[in-house]
Amino acid sequence: MFFRSLILSLIMLVFTFTCSFAQVMHIHIGENERVFDLANVDSITYVETVIDLSVEPEEIDFGEVAVGIVGEANLTVTNTGNGELIVNAFDFEEEVFEAVFIDPVSIRSGQSMDFRILFIPQDGGFIASNMIIQSNSMENPQLAVPLSGTGTREFIWEFVETGINMSVVINGALIANEPLSDGDYIGAFTPEGICAGFEPVGDEFPVGLSVYGAEQDQNNGFQAGEQLSFRIWDASIFTELETEFEVEDNGDGVFEAQGFIQIRINAIVE
Repeated sequence: MFFRSLILSLIMLVFTFTCSFAQVMHIHIGENERVFDLANVDSITYVETVIDLSVEPEEIDFGEVAVGIVGEANLTVTNTGNGELIVNAFDFEEEVFEAVFIDPVSIRSGQSMDFRILFIPQDGGFIASNMIIQSNSMENPQLAVPLSGTGTREFIWEFVETGINMSVVINGALIANEPLSDGDYIGAFTPEGICAGFEPVGDEFPVGLSVYGAEQDQNNGFQAGEQLSFRIWDASIFTELETEFEVEDNGDGVFEAQGFIQIRINAIVE
């Protein structure tokens, strides 16, 4: 502020000195010189250059977007100052968000420009972070715009009801020591990853689950003596979770046709 006042004082001093003798003012802009006739000028108004921006919307929620699909949103950047606004870059805290942007662009005073912002989820679940707009704004050179979205996966478990099955009673199940909720599923899977039965669950237990064995010469279920394993479909984050289980009664954790077992499950969350 002191240097600005000093410069203005020097300008007015030069102006006053020039007016007293020649009534002209010489302004040098780079190597160019312009001469102004001040014979009829009473005053000079100094206008400060202001460079600033606003965005609409101020935050973006992409909602639910399936994994493998690109969610799009429009962001309008407006030059609210009186100088030229230059948008240099869009920076992101998370790689699942992008902007359709290549080179720096300029926006005139009072003008707006639209940009496409993308959400490309790589996995199920909610994610939120900031997008940073880099510009020559004096007030907001790094303007943060909150972004959020939920990646979704389709529930695709399938199994074959064969004539061979084992009864499993699930006395309880947790995800990171938290109870399950409506919309979740528990399924049984062979060592090769083949689904051999599943049931919808909530927070009430016990739950019965029929686990099916493979038909002769078919790979559509468990073989006798194969190790049981279970997975939980967490509907809140659209994600399949591996689990550990504890045998509480009847059995040693392997498939047995017409067998019966009671277990308790806990999902493995990294």
